[in-house]
Amino acid sequence: AFSVFVVSRRRVAQLDELLAVPQLGLVGQGGFEIRGADGGVFFPVDPAITGSLIRELERGAARHLAGFPGVEIENLGCTLSVKLPCDESRVAREATQRFVSLVREVDSRRQLEVLYDQWAVDVRLSGWHKGHAVRHILDEADQDDTLAIYLGDDVTDEDAFVAVDEWSGLEDED
Repeated sequence: AFSVFVVSRRRVAQLDELLAVPQLGLVGQGGFEIRGADGGVFFPVDPAITGSLIRELERGAARHLAGFPGVEIENLGCTLSVKLPCDESRVAREATQRFVSLVREVDSRRQLEVLYDQWAVDVRLSGWHKGHAVRHILDEADQDDTLAIYLGDDVTDEDAFVAVDEWSGLEDED
């Protein structure tokens, strides 16, 4: 028997609906929601606390970024993502500056971290990420009988690549 996990920014319920594969492990919201193949769901961080902070930030971002053409705001549950227009570097730069200022204003307790990608700015709760979620899954696996493969294409995937490398011992082979 083997386990397969899908890691995504989407929520577990959305992934379950899209994929509809029984006994498929799902990691949603960029690692903040983990459903094992047995169906049990693990939340490493209280979603109510994170969700209220993200919703407040989302409302502020909608007001502060309304005048920027091509900017899209996406609430992913435990992460807020601001998609920037790839054909307007000036707009992207100004929207990023305004959004980061808003994050610092809303996040007086410094609970959030800001991640920059080429055409997006993401904000998530500090202290947990995809790498931790992947490590959580791998720590329960039999290392002698497990093949861990991780595919990703953005800055938030780097933590998961490191987790797989560390778990498999590949980080020592440089």
